[in-house]
Amino acid sequence: MSMNSGVSLSKWGIHQRHVAKEHENAACTLFPYSGAFHKCWYRFRQFSSIYSSKHNCRFFRSMAALRKEKQRHLSTRNFKYIVHPLSKLLVCKRIVMIFAWFSIFVADPFLGTFYAKTYLTTQTRINICVEVIMGFINLILMVDVVIRFFTGYIVPKTREIVLNQRQVLKHYITGYLFVDTFPGLVSVLLCLFRHMSIEKQILIFQLKYIRFMRLKTLLLNFDICLKLLELKDAIRIISKIALVTVLVAHWWTCFLALIPIVRDVYGIPSNDSWLVPRGRYFEMLALNVETELHTTFSDNMYSHYAEHLEMVLCHFYGAGVGYYKTEDAVEMFTMSLIFVTGLIFNIMSISYVLQPFGTVNISETKFDELLVQTKYYIHRNRFPGRLRRRVLTYYSFKINQKFFSEQKILDTLSEHLRMEILLYSCRNLVENVQMFQGLSKATVGSLLALLHQETYLPKDQIMSSEGDKGKLFFVLYGTCGLQALPAKELTHIEDGDHFGDVGLIRNTQIQFYYRVVALETCEVYSLHQGKTIYSFAVRNILK
Repeated sequence: MSMNSGVSLSKWGIHQRHVAKEHENAACTLFPYSGAFHKCWYRFRQFSSIYSSKHNCRFFRSMAALRKEKQRHLSTRNFKYIVHPLSKLLVCKRIVMIFAWFSIFVADPFLGTFYAKTYLTTQTRINICVEVIMGFINLILMVDVVIRFFTGYIVPKTREIVLNQRQVLKHYITGYLFVDTFPGLVSVLLCLFRHMSIEKQILIFQLKYIRFMRLKTLLLNFDICLKLLELKDAIRIISKIALVTVLVAHWWTCFLALIPIVRDVYGIPSNDSWLVPRGRYFEMLALNVETELHTTFSDNMYSHYAEHLEMVLCHFYGAGVGYYKTEDAVEMFTMSLIFVTGLIFNIMSISYVLQPFGTVNISETKFDELLVQTKYYIHRNRFPGRLRRRVLTYYSFKINQKFFSEQKILDTLSEHLRMEILLYSCRNLVENVQMFQGLSKATVGSLLALLHQETYLPKDQIMSSEGDKGKLFFVLYGTCGLQALPAKELTHIEDGDHFGDVGLIRNTQIQFYYRVVALETCEVYSLHQGKTIYSFAVRNILK
């Protein structure tokens, strides 16, 4: 609400969460005598909609914008069954899917190679437990497929949140639908054709490895969860590299165990092979199902896994050739491929670690440098804890983790381009402030060029009825509170609203003392009467 259009004396609440609650209730109402189903549906809608958090507030820049997005999601009829991509439900799903994908990426290669013949031919107690666990994980993956049909997504380049059902379906069908559903069809195929030879079943089982294309999704979810824990960038980078290293080494280890199986199926001869003698235990394991022998061969299986893993790590890191002897061309080519893969992976890991120090992330590096200097300045001057936190909060909002000289960039552009950038940057004001409606772009741009930008932290006083005469203020982002002195809150001023000295545009006087205080970090533009020749235009528009 704007002060210059009249001051409302209605009490909206003292705290910011009261306003948020009114928006939620207006969009999705829960009546006192609602039934159990309606109450459950209401709680589920709140759980599947956007919620207030540091990460989400940083994405929208203000609580007002976040509340408008939540109201759009809950009040639009077409979005009734859509899960918001910034909801608590999606956060919980990401955590569950991290464990589910990692388990599948580890278990499927091992079950399809080292444990293949026992897993596909015998029915021991251990195998039944493994089947139950894998069935439960696959059930989680199928539930994830269903949820993705009703989950909105964010366009990374434009930061647009898409909730339209048709666009959501098109996005998933043309994306990972085949990758998510094909391994389930492979499992059904193996159940229907149990009479096939064990070697062919093992080869068909390898088709499940198409799930490895979801590695990017696993890393994305893993990184989002690490960000929610507010870990440092260095810890996040090391954690992701360690996760990928474990998976790649495990996949190459299982691939080495697959080579003897492929030789048996297609009758490929071996020449002084190192892998084939170690693959013979598959044959013995398929013929012995007694408990004592099974335990013995299981131990043998794990020892062979350790030998294969040692061989992979030696070649992957170029630390040596390992304890082996082979004259087989296929095995030598495979070892060379492991070495090349490891070399490329190590180079990419090093470049990823050094990325913050290079030109790719130079803006983030400058921000870190400025932050270090600021902390040293704070420490040297012995700022109190509250002031220290406020200074760091200001930099975090103002620079938003990326530092650049805006004025140097604008100085290199033409006047026309600077005007277009200004109009786009202040589009929130142009669309919502009544005084800009109906004016030409040139007039709006000229008015915006005279505005002075300020950033206010929570509890900062923006203006008062006594000390800020002849000023108009426009809220770009954030929520402000209008308080009647001494400290009685009357209403809230949000994105796109304007307020200021009514005497600037009308010959009227306010009959009470007031002040406007920032309730959250706000970005505000101010217009001074003494420095603009366009005040007559403002005066005519606001009459």
